[in-house]
Amino acid sequence: MKTSTSIPRIPCNYTISNDYNIAALFYQTFSLFSGTTLTAGIDYKNYGGEAENIISNMDFGNHSHNELGFYIFTRKDIGNRIFLTGGIRIENSDVIDNEIIPQIGAAYRVGLRSTVRGSLSKGFRSPTMQELYMFPPSNPDLEPERVWNYDIGLLHTFANNITIDAALFQIEGSNLIRIGGVPPNIGFENTGKVFHRGAEFSAHVPVSQVLHADVSYAYLDPGDNTEMNPRHTIYTGFNARYHIVSAAVSLQYVSRLYGASNAHLRLPDYTLVNVRFSIYPNDRLSWFLSIENVFDSSYQMMYEYPIDGRLFFTGVRVTL
Repeated sequence: MKTSTSIPRIPCNYTISNDYNIAALFYQTFSLFSGTTLTAGIDYKNYGGEAENIISNMDFGNHSHNELGFYIFTRKDIGNRIFLTGGIRIENSDVIDNEIIPQIGAAYRVGLRSTVRGSLSKGFRSPTMQELYMFPPSNPDLEPERVWNYDIGLLHTFANNITIDAALFQIEGSNLIRIGGVPPNIGFENTGKVFHRGAEFSAHVPVSQVLHADVSYAYLDPGDNTEMNPRHTIYTGFNARYHIVSAAVSLQYVSRLYGASNAHLRLPDYTLVNVRFSIYPNDRLSWFLSIENVFDSSYQMMYEYPIDGRLFFTGVRVTL
């Protein structure tokens, strides 16, 4: 029996596009006096293009966006125990006008091996070109996403150089962009308020001089916004390097993932294993081969969009 709650599928489009992206930035860091630094900057972006579906001859038009941002960020060290940070950014674009984005943070070193920290910051994302103009789900009236982030954490290093990091966080947001409606009348829309809270834990363990291990766990309570927000994520990785050769193996386990809001359309838990091999003949040259999803697991991150198959990547990096 097919459930009545579903995620609309986006039809495949045979689209060609001609895109461009121009960016320029300038920043300067000042040392005002002992223990205090200030960074000020400005950046500009202009991006856009034109697109057309070559099968249906549907012209999506020629669109462009301008974004201009100004920011100031400062850090103040009080002795060798208290560290304060703060900043503000003002964003202007074709979509928004004078968006103020602040952030503050503080850290206190407890002894030689422990640090307690906390921060408050605002997050902001403008709608993308695809969300505004491309394909049937597009919506030119979308509002930017806005979130407030709060977190407190503890960092501790043991005598054997094992490092642990634990944090609690809370996210309050509005206008998150999601696909809504009932087929064939579907489209991107702002979904109102969102409230997330959770905890994160990570550990770095130097097993030996050549082998290191990393373990992390994230717990997320997404409230009603369960779509594509797993409740449990576990990561384990091992990295070894001997002379010019390195190898890495990672395992990621994802549980309690849903394909819709309000805990509807439960998706199967899944585990992914990835490996990567690298060779460093010298300081300027390296080669790598990575294999993702080594065991060819089939899994879903979105409802009715199964992902399977191994992925192979290789490349060479040259530093001049």
